[in-house]
Amino acid sequence: MKLATLFRYLIGQENAIQKIASSRYSLLIGFLFCLSAALARHYDGKYLLREPWFLLAPAAASILTSAVLFVFIYLATAIRARSVLPGFAGSYLTFLGLYWMTGPLAWLYGIPYERFLSEADAAQMNVWTLELVSLWRVLLISRVVSVLTPCSFFAGFTKVGVPAFSLLYVALFYARMPLVNWMGGVNVPPSVAPVASAYMSITLFGPFVILIGGIGWLVSLFVEDAAATLEGFRIQRTGEIRRALPILGSAVILAFTAVVPFTQREQQLRYEVKTDLKNNQVEKALTMLATHDRKQFPPQWTPPPWPEYGEGERNPSLMDIIKALKTRSDAPEWVQSIYQEKAKLYLSNERAAGTASDMARDSTLKKYAEAGAVPCLDARWNLPPGQRWAFWIVFRSASCADFVIETSIGPGVCGGNPTTEMRTWKGGVDSAQSTRPAQHDRVCYRTRSVDSNQWSQWQVLTRHVSPKDSVETYEVMLP
Repeated sequence: MKLATLFRYLIGQENAIQKIASSRYSLLIGFLFCLSAALARHYDGKYLLREPWFLLAPAAASILTSAVLFVFIYLATAIRARSVLPGFAGSYLTFLGLYWMTGPLAWLYGIPYERFLSEADAAQMNVWTLELVSLWRVLLISRVVSVLTPCSFFAGFTKVGVPAFSLLYVALFYARMPLVNWMGGVNVPPSVAPVASAYMSITLFGPFVILIGGIGWLVSLFVEDAAATLEGFRIQRTGEIRRALPILGSAVILAFTAVVPFTQREQQLRYEVKTDLKNNQVEKALTMLATHDRKQFPPQWTPPPWPEYGEGERNPSLMDIIKALKTRSDAPEWVQSIYQEKAKLYLSNERAAGTASDMARDSTLKKYAEAGAVPCLDARWNLPPGQRWAFWIVFRSASCADFVIETSIGPGVCGGNPTTEMRTWKGGVDSAQSTRPAQHDRVCYRTRSVDSNQWSQWQVLTRHVSPKDSVETYEVMLP
């Protein structure tokens, strides 16, 4: 095997697939690539000194998923051949080597988007990278199956894609996933919105994909194919392995290892704060936060709990943390700001979910969330001259950062109604004429940074009418 063989394999060239499948070294080199992929994924996301298992977790997960996939491939091939195919164990080890040889694709996970992109853009790029690598791997393994089984690419994709997507769908029910905006009321931060959107799409459309693909997989079993075989997985040649492949894998491992000293200090702080909070050692964790600058922690990371994942009352309790913060004078502004946002998010999602809540607790959270918030935009819409009616929205924020606001007024869904865009910077405002909302109209808004095209989700405003002069007022809390 040469270095060029690997690159030809990654684009699905038949000869490269056959060479790697027949080499007794593919399993060893593949494991090296698997380790390099694990390091690329976690070098700046985990404290590896205390969480070393994350370096082996991808290998363990790949053994499990590849075994499940190969069982489906074996069953589909054996049923179509109408015979029991020999050499299951040896064929699986060859398949595992080919599976691990896709490891270089996962090097893309090592791109530190959070260090040079905005919060929302970094999250979107991470989701797109995950989707790209996942799709590439499924298509590549489908091509491998079509070459070595042998069968058409469509048949190979059916053998691989249906069980692979089914595994993903099942895994999502056990994975830690953010709240999703099923009914238009749940709110999540910009860094979580792309993940929530992808999760909602898979949850909604996944059953249809699995049903249609499963029917196609079952129907294909009724078509007998005497040429169906796993012989392509069983051919072994001694061959030679050029030094370029192990050198490449080792070089990637060394490259990410060289960066580890610069990322592990911040990961150590993250790990210690998270561990203390999870163990209800709130004061110790807050002291750690108070004695370090924001830039000493991982970029775009926030300490627990995370209301966007349905947390708030679990360890650590958001209420306990806020009570502790109110008794301390050393908590820096960035810590206060983070937990004010968490309190607002928690209250917003509690209202959206219609969850019965404790009034005293919610009152405390609300007061803390609004502490330090100032009106940074007083937006008024007036009817044409001669009519007394008017309404306005007061936007409050602790930072009054530059942002763009878009409002939507009408009887339909928020985004489908007529909209008016306002831009504000340093308290300035562009106002616009509008029509009076009817009794059953919705008044909605969404925001975005002036430097980004990523809009937040639409939010419906609560209307308050003054009986004296028929003025409707709205108050909105912004980050």
